[in-house]
Amino acid sequence: MFIFSRFIVNGFLATFIHLLTLEIIIYNLNVLYSVANFFASILGILSSYLGCRYFVFDSKGNLKNQFFKFLVLYISILIINTLIMFLLSDIFGINYRISFMCTLLIQVFTSFFVNKFFIFL
Repeated sequence: MFIFSRFIVNGFLATFIHLLTLEIIIYNLNVLYSVANFFASILGILSSYLGCRYFVFDSKGNLKNQFFKFLVLYISILIINTLIMFLLSDIFGINYRISFMCTLLIQVFTSFFVNKFFIFL
């Protein structure tokens, strides 16, 4: 349970970075919400990796191997999140913040189990 609590704290920090970046891009550049989310995701993913490796799982494993697996996981999540954001916000007109929260729920549960059992063993 302690690891999951740390994972949630790390997730809040990464989500804050992601959402702040999303807001900055949306209000300063005239791009689709899904495009803004794509670029904001990159910073969120990087901060999540660093937090998972050093704070959540305190991993001593192979850096390159873990980073590659982490990237594969989060690129997959990024693609799924971008498609969901595009469908919900750009096609159906749902507020992008609500769409963001929907994608976040999918990401939390998927990433915890994959990180714990396949990446940061």
